[in-house]
Order: sequence, then C-alpha cells, then structure tokens
Amino acid sequence: MKSTLKTCLAAVAYYSGAFLLVRLIHRHLFGPGIKILYYHRVSEAAPASGQLKPTPLAVGKFEDHLRHLRRFYHVIRLEEAVESLASGRPFPPHSVVITFDDGYRDNLTLALPKLEKHGLPATLFVVSGAIDGKPLWLDQVDSWFQESTVSTLRFSKMDAELSLETLAERREALGRVRSVLKTLPSRELGPALLELRGALAISGPDRQPAEAAVLTWDELRRMAASGLITLGAHTMTHRLLPTLEREEMRWEVAESCRRLSQELNQPVRFFAYPGGAYNSAAQAIIQEAGLVGCATKGAGFNPWGSDLT
Repeated sequence: MKSTLKTCLAAVAYYSGAFLLVRLIHRHLFGPGIKILYYHRVSEAAPASGQLKPTPLAVGKFEDHLRHLRRFYHVIRLEEAVESLASGRPFPPHSVVITFDDGYRDNLTLALPKLEKHGLPATLFVVSGAIDGKPLWLDQVDSWFQESTVSTLRFSKMDAELSLETLAERREALGRVRSVLKTLPSRELGPALLELRGALAISGPDRQPAEAAVLTWDELRRMAASGLITLGAHTMTHRLLPTLEREEMRWEVAESCRRLSQELNQPVRFFAYPGGAYNSAAQAIIQEAGLVGCATKGAGFNPWGSDLT
C-alpha cells in the first residue's frame, strides 16, 4: 500500500512539473552544486515472494531514471565534478554524477547497456577483494538468514533471543544483526561472523551468493574500455573504516587502489567510503594517498567548496 501510494505521488510530482519547483527552491536555499547519485545492483527479475531483502532496482526503472536525468539534468563525469568543485569553475546547471558501489556483475550486463544507449557516463567503485574472490561479508549474512532453517537466533552480540519464525520477524532480525555487525571493531567482526554462521546452522564453504554475483577483472576491463565508466576504489573487504585501527584502514585503502591499478593498468583517483562512513583518520589517509573521497552525506548534494576527502 505504502509503495503504491509513493509511486502515485511521485508520478503526480513528475507529470505536474512540481519537482521542477522543488528543484528551484533547493537551488535558491543551498546554491549551485552537484548531485551524486549512487546505485548498487540492477535486476531484470520480477520481485520474488519470500525474499528477506528487497529486489534490486528493476532495469526498466533504472532506464526510466536515465531518461529523466537526460531530460532535466546534465549528467557529467566524476572527474569533471571534482575539477569544478575544487577550482570553483562553473559547471552546467543541475549537474548530476551517476555512481555504482561494490562491483556487481549486473552493472555490466544490465546497467551498462542502458548507459550506452543514453550516452551517460558513470563511476563504479569496486571492492577489490571481492573481485579477487573473497565474498562480500554483508551479502553472506543476507544469504545465511535467507537459507537458515532455525526458528530462533541466539547471538552474543544481541541482548535478546531473536525469533525467525515468520518472514517479518526474520527480516527484522536481519536488520538488527546487520546494524550491530557494522559497528563492531575489526578484532571482533571475524569471530562474530563465525558465531553467527554456526548459530544459523549454515554449512558448506564461504561463497558469494549467486544472486549477487560480482564482476571479474576481465569484465571490469570491458567496462573501462566502454569509454563511459570511471573506476574507483571501495576498500578490499567493504569494512566501515571508522571501525578499524589506523594501519588496517591504511591497508584497506592502499591495497584496494594497488589491486585496481595493477589489474587495469591505470591510476586510481577516486575512493568511496563503504556505508558512507568516515572519520578524521580516514580522511587523513585518503588525503595522504592523493585520492578524492566520496561519501553519501548531505543526500549526495555537493556545493562549491565541498571537502574532497
């Protein structure tokens, strides 16, 4: 019901032109700036029943987004956006940058053909360790909750036993567990994941879930060769940097850039903070590495003079 209502309201705003007024008011209040949009996955499948996580954005909806952006905005490369923000050089009105996080295969198979069709550039921030074959740990947690047959979860990081009897309860439990895991210090996350895996009675080897397949290095090279895709780093293991010790943080940043540069034979200029999370230590490391740091604060709006670390 809520989804239908939101869809209807969005349609009214779009076709009445009301969003143009909202955009004008925003510009009047906050001045000129560049909006950075971020995506993760794109799907061609219809929403499946019984899934804990929402189905990724349908490719048809993604193309609707691109049509809208072409009509009402100027989609520019991240390189152009950074140059304008750093120098104060004017940029086209209503400028937008399209980005993708993590490095999922559907970015190549579904999103790139639509970007090529509409001639729009994008930036892909890659978790280098995932491309090397190490599963993304949050995707694993999602798949464990989906596959588990246990009806209750006893997990030491939670202050109460969690029911997994119904889909709604399982979905709520997953959200609570994910939130806790994201905040754990580095030394605690590995043991916590092992405990969680056992508590959910998951067997078999660690693997990236098939429905969330990631790119290979060859596929990344194909994306880079398209001429529309800029590639940036997104750590080695998708850890939230503020949960790490400084040297671990430095390794996540430096090694992810090294692997990208090594495999793609090109320098890496851009870095996206996993989860949009950073602190002063993370910013200092990004600055030391000569990178431009991208986060999701301020709903992605970046006025002139924005901090580029």
